[in-house]
This record gives sequence, structure tokens and C-alpha cells, in this order.
Amino acid sequence: MSLFYNRPIRQGLFRKPLFKRPVEQMFLPAGLGSLVTGVLASVVSLLLALQGWPIERLWLYLTGSAMAILIGIQLALWWLMASVLGQLSAQVLANGRGK
Repeated sequence: MSLFYNRPIRQGLFRKPLFKRPVEQMFLPAGLGSLVTGVLASVVSLLLALQGWPIERLWLYLTGSAMAILIGIQLALWWLMASVLGQLSAQVLANGRGK
């Protein structure tokens, strides 16, 4: 929204923001946490498979680890996109709305 106005704008769902920090700043830590959790779950599943556990017992853990890894990657990419858009917005505001 700040691309259309001369000042930064923070909007909330219920008139004011729920968090003091913008939510998109929390995407990278949450994404890295999810990625690490997914990798650890897959390593544990691999170790259990090497111990002789059948795949019928491990498929849910493997599915959960794959989902956690993909969610972590997606959150990190959304953080990157939000930071690039924030920098673009700051440049547009500094240049006087692109004129």
C-alpha cells in the first residue's frame, strides 16, 4: 500500500496490527525452524529404517518431514520476496513516488 502513498502504512485485520513486528519478518526464522525440523525427522526416519523398521511404520514420519521441509523453503522464499518488496517500496518513497 505504501507504493501509492508518500508514507509507510501498516494495516491490521482488526484496525490495528496484532503484533508489534510485521509478521513477514518472522517468516525466515519460522522457515529455518521448519526446515531443520524436517531434516531431523528425515534423518531419524532413515536411522530407524536402517535398524529394520518397515516402510509401513515410517511413511507418516517421512511424509511429515517432507512437508516440513517444503514449508520451510516456502516461508524462506516469502521472506525474501517481502524484503525485496520492502526495499523497492523504500526506494520508491525516497525518490518521490518514482518521478
